[in-house]
Amino acid sequence: MANRYETVWKGKRRDNLDCFNAVRDRYNGYRDSVDLLYPTCRRVKKSVRFNASGDFSQFVDRRPGEASGEDEIGDGGHSRAAVRPTPPCGVRPPLASDADTRYTIPRSFEIAETAKMSYPSPGRPRAPHPIPYQGSKRALAPTIGGYVPADVVTWFEPFAGSAAMTIWAARRGLARRYVVGDSLDAIARLWTSIIDRPERVANRYETVWKGQQRDNPDYFNAVRDRYNREKDPVDLLYLTCRCVKNAVRFNASGGFSQSVDRRRLGMRPAKMRSEAMGASMLLRGRTEVVSGDWMGTLANATARDFVYLDPPYLGTSVGSDKRYAEQVRRGKIIDGLRCLIHRQIRFALSYDGMTGKKAYGPALPPELRLTRILLHAGRSAQATLNGQDAQTIESLYLSPDLCALSPGESRPPFMVQDRLTL
Repeated sequence: MANRYETVWKGKRRDNLDCFNAVRDRYNGYRDSVDLLYPTCRRVKKSVRFNASGDFSQFVDRRPGEASGEDEIGDGGHSRAAVRPTPPCGVRPPLASDADTRYTIPRSFEIAETAKMSYPSPGRPRAPHPIPYQGSKRALAPTIGGYVPADVVTWFEPFAGSAAMTIWAARRGLARRYVVGDSLDAIARLWTSIIDRPERVANRYETVWKGQQRDNPDYFNAVRDRYNREKDPVDLLYLTCRCVKNAVRFNASGGFSQSVDRRRLGMRPAKMRSEAMGASMLLRGRTEVVSGDWMGTLANATARDFVYLDPPYLGTSVGSDKRYAEQVRRGKIIDGLRCLIHRQIRFALSYDGMTGKKAYGPALPPELRLTRILLHAGRSAQATLNGQDAQTIESLYLSPDLCALSPGESRPPFMVQDRLTL
């Protein structure tokens, strides 16, 4: 820990007071305990401040240093540097002990590398998102997260895909541990590699990505054919990044069938590296990845846990518009929900809804006693792909046990939208 603090501390420059803001933004994005220690040592009058989202919000102390062991910066002492690299005794990281090597900070997150990170500006850094699925709940995560109870032991996401909700929850420390699962084995193996070996994933992705050329559209098809034969997870990652609108499609045999997007080359390797490293930092050491049926993934869930479900919608699981490697029938979803309710497991389910005038199936049966909330998800990417302009409304169903919580037992809703009826 002391070595990590020293690296961050030495990364500051006397003529660059934005270093503090960069470290603060990085902490708010990835919750690194040592990144919190540095702004804590250098904040205004050592007064910590956090905003409503739990992010560190205090400013840098620009006055001359007063306490011993601190550096003064600038001519005439316009700013004060952080405490010299001797961290106070008793400081403990929130997720692991100092000796726990699972939480070693990757080299790419040193302060000298900050300029290479893919942070939007202005504002705080967004959560890492290495697998850009169409239909990802990244934009709706703050709204859905407003209904998550405060006492979660294990967070389950059995239809992981891009795992956007798990990443959002881990970034805010909503649970002690996380379980992500997917019926597509290649996705499960990809998440295992991203969490445990992000550098290897980034290196392999860079090799595949650099093999393409703008004047060789057949390269995508060659990688697609190779994936359909060998099921290499990183080949699937490249296909997902490069296919039309990141809209993955699989044929009846489970083969990837979507076409190349000729307008772009997909996520660049440097960005992929930072996204994979960020996801690994959030999930490593406290996340289990499971491949298989969603109810099997939830076999060990208890009433102290929370389950987020985002299965393929009815309109994409039956009929001519099948989009995913494995279809989940509505009857099987309902039977699984009955089982979870009987086990008193709290859950939130994203299912059905509408795009424009097209509805994705009827509401779930009232006998389940679920609370249905309609969320505005913005403009439909699929409708845009088809040359249309339509808004998407998605249903969020809350389990009876979740709805029965008193305000003191549940997190206050954040950006919660009004309950609507179709």
